[in-house]
Amino acid sequence: GVQGRYTQKVNKQVAVDAGLGISGGKRTSRLFLGADYMIIPDYSKQPRISVKGTIMNAKDFGQRRNSIAFAPTISKGFSFWGTEGFPFLSLPYGVHLNSDNNSYETTLNANLGMTGNLPIEGYRHLTGSIEGSIDLKDSYTGIFASVTFPLN
Repeated sequence: GVQGRYTQKVNKQVAVDAGLGISGGKRTSRLFLGADYMIIPDYSKQPRISVKGTIMNAKDFGQRRNSIAFAPTISKGFSFWGTEGFPFLSLPYGVHLNSDNNSYETTLNANLGMTGNLPIEGYRHLTGSIEGSIDLKDSYTGIFASVTFPLN
């Protein structure tokens, strides 16, 4: 699948994002909007702690669902061979509402990954991310990778 996402930092504590994803197979489309609120900044030996809220409309397994999710996240910046990277751990908890059959289900994942500028000469302006998601309750397990191009 392919996903496009736009992220904008609103102030020192809040960043918002919106996007659209499409793919073949059983998870065909999604439209989402989210906001990340920093509770504690990454400072000295202290990790960054935030919570992200997301609303999403997705078509999975032939059914259209609306979702609301909250993801507490902890991350910390480190220097890896002279390049800064940000390992993170998040625990997204969501409620999926299915209007086709008037039902809902709750989900829980454990996500572990790292984000940072690519350590490749000529491509250091790009941000790369790798993330693994583990199903803890009524969700899915997967590995995701992305490359981000800054617009400014």
